[in-house]
Amino acid sequence: MYNNIVDHLDEKFELTYLIRPNSKREHAENDNSVCIWDCAFEPTIEGQDATCGANTVSMIECHTGKVIAKYTNLIEVENYYSLDWTVIKVTGEGDGDKEATTGNRNQYCPILAAGGQLGEVIFLNRMQGECFRYAEPKVSKLQPITQIRFSRENPKWLFVGSEDKYVYMYDIGELNDTEQDEATCLVKFIGLKKDPTSINVVKNNLIVGCSNGLIVVYNLTNIPTVEEVQKSGHPINISINHQFSSLHNTYIDDIIPYYPQYHQTNENSLTNLFCKFIF
Repeated sequence: MYNNIVDHLDEKFELTYLIRPNSKREHAENDNSVCIWDCAFEPTIEGQDATCGANTVSMIECHTGKVIAKYTNLIEVENYYSLDWTVIKVTGEGDGDKEATTGNRNQYCPILAAGGQLGEVIFLNRMQGECFRYAEPKVSKLQPITQIRFSRENPKWLFVGSEDKYVYMYDIGELNDTEQDEATCLVKFIGLKKDPTSINVVKNNLIVGCSNGLIVVYNLTNIPTVEEVQKSGHPINISINHQFSSLHNTYIDDIIPYYPQYHQTNENSLTNLFCKFIF
């Protein structure tokens, strides 16, 4: 794979489309007033990308340069800062599996989550084109969301970083449960001194980068079930398991897990959490 990348380093690429998908103006090509804060490719359809900025989440068809779908929050002061995709298995009859993708993936549905200034996460069902669920911590005053990330091993788990210096973990539930409006908060990760600006999950570890350059790791081996949290009436608190001193005198924008195939150590070793940190 590395050699293939090197072979194409001398190729020239031309700009094909200039798209401003989250613009509020009629002539979007001339509008530079809205920032695009995050983007992510749809995992089940090649060449479709989601973007967020201002109070809008948009879907782009990359090979045509067209905006094919748009969700706009009626509250104009919302500003979506982060989004992420997951793919959820549909367990029973409902709208999700009626319109699910064909072939071997007809039991799965792509879900897009987005959060921002108002402190609330929305969940969008791409098949239905609407918000079907939301998530927010039970606090007196919601703080802006800094980062959200789904777990790849547990696709119903969503991790949400907030300016209140906590990371919250939600279980988004079953897609065909029409009586469930809100995702269940399972865990509140505590101990941060600064805002969490980047999040990723590697095996049984949650890795969080902060606005002061600090990296912390939380262990995910003792996560309660939805039933246990509903019975207790509140999420559990999990403290920091490992902490790395500031790697840089600024915030960390992103954390990318790295899995070298030749790496042979105990799978629970922190060496396996080697990541690329982007400042």
